[in-house]
Amino acid sequence: MREEAVYIDDTGPDVRIAVSGHMTARLCPALKAAFMSRLAAMAEAAEAAPHAVRIDLSNCEYMDSSFLGLLVQCSKASTAAGFGRPVLHRVGEVCMDLLSTMGMTRLFDFSGEPCVLGSARSIDPEGELGARFLLETHRELEILSPENRARFRDLTAMLEKESAAEDSPL
Repeated sequence: MREEAVYIDDTGPDVRIAVSGHMTARLCPALKAAFMSRLAAMAEAAEAAPHAVRIDLSNCEYMDSSFLGLLVQCSKASTAAGFGRPVLHRVGEVCMDLLSTMGMTRLFDFSGEPCVLGSARSIDPEGELGARFLLETHRELEILSPENRARFRDLTAMLEKESAAEDSPL
């Protein structure tokens, strides 16, 4: 199993992200922050608006539910910003099965072409992964289908309690 890694290209007209290894929740908060910051910067510079949001999954071996929920958030944010559905490049069989099982394939366009990154920088974990973040990503998955609601019911109930405890003063 390859160590998970995420890269984002902050140059050019597209938002480009590359994912490698077994993608887990560990890098998700930092990736979300970098992605949302890049989208906001590109939206402000209307003349340089991205042509597309592109995510290279050619080296991604597996995606956990937190990362899948983050992909849903990225798709929604991209569409809301007027950039259309993200393009997932070179999705392997295991990852495509996960996207299909979660009912996510309609949220993306797919390409077998390589997604070339220019000056990409590595995304490093930032801060602590909290229950609130995990709750948000799993709620995104629950919205997609009744099967997902059943699949994540117990987890989201537990995360709701933990999130409330994080928010309450000592």
